[in-house]
Amino acid sequence: METIDFILPLEALKQHHPVDHLGLQYKPLLRVWLLKLALMLGWDEEKQQEDDPFVSLYGVGLVHNAAFQELTGLPLANLAENSAKAGQLDTRRLHELLKSSLEACCRKPLEENLPLLQNIALLGRLLQLSKAEMALLLFAAVFDGFKRFSEAVHRQDQEGGKQLVAQVVARLSGQPVDDVVAALNVHGVLCSSGIITLDENGDMHRTVLIMEGLTEYLLEKRRGEDELMAFFFTNAPESSLRLSHFPHLKQDIDILRPLLQGSLDQQEAGVNILLYGEPGTGKTEFAKALAGQMDVVLYEVPTAEQDGEILSGEQRIRSFGVSQKLLQAHGRCLMLFDEMEDAFEDLQFDFHGNEHTRSVVTSKAWLNRMLETNPVPTLWITNSVRVDPAYLRRFDYSVRMGVPIESVRQSFVRHHFGTLNPDDRWVAKIAARTGITPAQFEKSARVAKLVSSQGQRDPLMVAERALKQSSRLLGNGHPAARAPQATAYDLNLVNPDRNLEDVIQGLARVGAGSLCLYGPPGTGKSAFGAHLAERLGKELLPRRASDLLSMWVGGTEKRIAAMFEEAADLNAVLLLDEADSFLADRRNAQRSWEVTQVNELLTQMEAFEGIFCCTTNLMQHLDAASLRRFLFKVKFDYLRLDQRLAMFRRELWSQGWRGELDEKVWASRLNREERLTPGDFAVVVKQARMREKPLTPDEFFEQLVQECEAKPGMKRPIGFIH
Repeated sequence: METIDFILPLEALKQHHPVDHLGLQYKPLLRVWLLKLALMLGWDEEKQQEDDPFVSLYGVGLVHNAAFQELTGLPLANLAENSAKAGQLDTRRLHELLKSSLEACCRKPLEENLPLLQNIALLGRLLQLSKAEMALLLFAAVFDGFKRFSEAVHRQDQEGGKQLVAQVVARLSGQPVDDVVAALNVHGVLCSSGIITLDENGDMHRTVLIMEGLTEYLLEKRRGEDELMAFFFTNAPESSLRLSHFPHLKQDIDILRPLLQGSLDQQEAGVNILLYGEPGTGKTEFAKALAGQMDVVLYEVPTAEQDGEILSGEQRIRSFGVSQKLLQAHGRCLMLFDEMEDAFEDLQFDFHGNEHTRSVVTSKAWLNRMLETNPVPTLWITNSVRVDPAYLRRFDYSVRMGVPIESVRQSFVRHHFGTLNPDDRWVAKIAARTGITPAQFEKSARVAKLVSSQGQRDPLMVAERALKQSSRLLGNGHPAARAPQATAYDLNLVNPDRNLEDVIQGLARVGAGSLCLYGPPGTGKSAFGAHLAERLGKELLPRRASDLLSMWVGGTEKRIAAMFEEAADLNAVLLLDEADSFLADRRNAQRSWEVTQVNELLTQMEAFEGIFCCTTNLMQHLDAASLRRFLFKVKFDYLRLDQRLAMFRRELWSQGWRGELDEKVWASRLNREERLTPGDFAVVVKQARMREKPLTPDEFFEQLVQECEAKPGMKRPIGFIH
């Protein structure tokens, strides 16, 4: 049991403790405090009512204060009746009644095992609070937790202020007034942590405010330190992921680990890391994996109370402040603060445009000081960085986490679906869908496992369906910007207007450059971007117009900038398909945002120090200024006759046909199909895979002809002349 020595010993009624904490269990304490307040603050003096309609209405005098009479048990109604007959209040008799009642109460010891007193004593030991600070905390908790007590003081229209409160708390607790004044200091533990806030302009019952929900928690019996501290923070669950699942963040990991280790070794204050990005991209799991591989304990500020009620942003900020104090001497640990944007949002406005009043704890000065002095290094997580720049400047390091690239998505797919035994082709197919986040993989895997546990459906089919439905809901998970190749890529089977091998070798030497790949659809432009990345040993970061377009003003420009940032972080080859959507001639622009999008892309291209490829089928529509910024402009054209013949032979064999070809005959027939592309062959190969038997040369050729005839502007001569 904690030692209760921060208030004077008072009387106690030896009764069974009622369930209602506002009842008899704490009534002895409340009675003595009200009696002391009445004598100290002159509540026993007669109040002039006839000239003050407010006083007449509410009855400030003690004889009209029902809450005071209820808690003290004094028969003031009889005194009021006798005073009415006499024409005036007998203040001397009232004073003597208050004084004798107080003396009688103080002759009995206080029952020390009351949960509120025990919990405050325990919290005081954990926070190393002085006796005056614990007394002040009890004072604030009593006003917050016992509404009749607060009402009794409020009915007296009692003014407040820090100086008067210091004197009152000193009188109630027996602590030196100077110690209480120090406890009220804004730089003291109680105020700086956010446990209490001060309102100098409030009445006494509003001068010292305790953090929301804390009083209710302290009124319940707690089984030791861990349960008490659970109000402010909890142990973060371990992650099933490891840092190896985040290879795209290797450069950041190589900085974060020594940064956090160094801050712990040197006990450096004010170390804060910001992890931001779209929901579901693995920010929280990354933070847990980072702490796990550093072999330190990770604690987190809860987002909801134990009964499930959501905590307000201010409650969470205050909990963070207290947690920092509690964990300061707790050994090597880190703090996690998720959903930061809710707690750090700027001042809100009502419907009339007026600012809501901010509490001291959510003021910029308090938050900025907290970010500069927190003793426990903290990982902050947010989906949006739309918070005050004054806060953002105080983060030591930040990591933007976007949707992982395809190779990383494959590792997440294998991790979450591993128990379902997917083959490599299924993994590649699922990971190839751009925009799907790690959280979606995790959710769909759980759905598949639960459904398959009933033995009714193929789990991989269920998982695929769940992902599709999730992507439809969230508007992500588009087909891959670069579809899996049906035919092997061969530089000898594309028809560019320059030597691509020379281009590859040049980019390998320099390590940077921009390419505009243009020409008819299906001629191998996007596939060359993938081939280039493979030859250079780099990741490919494919993007399409649909990945970048935003409905919000300025949103597309931000996504363009983020695309280049991500490519730089990954040291990846950036491939932008459908670039004409962003590089259209600005002279034809009809809206301002059409110009700003072009400007943003050109600006990012200028600053980008990696390899950037864009593809377009509409070269003639591109902005002239954009063309000057490309190091290489490579036209991909329809296949030459020798390439058509070579690809015809190769793909016939690839789909299983094993006969002989009369090259002279087939050269003559293929010579007429001047608009064949590698993409046409890929389509026919996919069609062939759906048949039980391989296509014959005639069947294969007829399918190619149909692909050509389906192209816009393609016309056949009439009759038998070809």
